[in-house]
Amino acid sequence: MVEERWLNHTVEASAILVHPAEIGPFAEAVFLKNSIYFDFEAAKAHGYPHIPLPATMPITFWKKFDIPWLNGIEGVIHAEQRFEYKTTLVADREYQATLTLNRIEEKESSLGMMEFLYHTLDIYHLNELQCKVYTTLIVKGEELS
Repeated sequence: MVEERWLNHTVEASAILVHPAEIGPFAEAVFLKNSIYFDFEAAKAHGYPHIPLPATMPITFWKKFDIPWLNGIEGVIHAEQRFEYKTTLVADREYQATLTLNRIEEKESSLGMMEFLYHTLDIYHLNELQCKVYTTLIVKGEELS
């Protein structure tokens, strides 16, 4: 289980840069077929300065963080996510981000205790907020006797 000391703790990641070649495979994985995710000229024709990231792609930004409250925890389930965009994220633009553990909630189920971890990922470009991603993870706790 996650220690309470991590509540409201924030970790930072800088220099997150998504290469255009990363976008197409992600778009395919989430069944997007629109050419704007695969071709710079198509993206430009639709008014984008570069290939846009699919709406759910910022979840991959998590791999840029060392998240101390998840160290040593196995069996994490990705339960829910929600995105709030100020603007579209695009390839070859440098982003900075912070990840905060906002809330820890324990719940009992027939299988045992579970811990719900509520996070906010804030994504910036040139110190301006571009996107907020709200993510809930579930950590399985101890079995009930």
